[in-house]
Amino acid sequence: MGCRHEVDAADPAAAVVAHQAISAEWLSAALQHQGIAAVVGDFTVETISAGQLGEVRRCHLRYSGRCPPQAPTSLIGKFPSADDVAASTGRRLGIYRAEVMFYRELAARAAIRTPRPDVAAIDDPHNFVLLLEDLAPATAGDHLRGCAVADARKAWREGARLHAAFWNDDTLAAQPWRTCRPARRASIPPPWSHRRGRISTTAIPI
Repeated sequence: MGCRHEVDAADPAAAVVAHQAISAEWLSAALQHQGIAAVVGDFTVETISAGQLGEVRRCHLRYSGRCPPQAPTSLIGKFPSADDVAASTGRRLGIYRAEVMFYRELAARAAIRTPRPDVAAIDDPHNFVLLLEDLAPATAGDHLRGCAVADARKAWREGARLHAAFWNDDTLAAQPWRTCRPARRASIPPPWSHRRGRISTTAIPI
């Protein structure tokens, strides 16, 4: 079931910061921009993962004074990789900008469950920060260890719903931040032609 978040995640008050520079004031400003009248008094940071291109942190929040019921106890932050080569790749290929713009412009239209974005900000050098709803106890996948068959089936179903939401969407194709361009199918030879006669008759391309 899709979850649509009609929020303004491009908060001018929430500057792009590295995960080492997160402050209680910055977190408070992000929440208040979303209409949550809460003041973060203190917080702790937990490392979730250091992915191929980014760093993911969980912020456990403690509030000062009265805490409204909708105030989250934790949030997820995503940041550029601490590895210079990986971060350069994310910036050069537009991957960081594409993820930020997904949460700004597309998440509300996606037919899948997406975390609510409280901050989705990127600057001219393509440093970025995403501050997202914490979907715990859900966990991140591990592309090296793999997953159970049941989890793979869930991923395929969600992937199909995501593709269906934007299938043949001309407005998406026109976005300047889109990183994938239409394939030039005419220039690609049939992938199975050179294997005819060398594969089992029970094997078919899918």
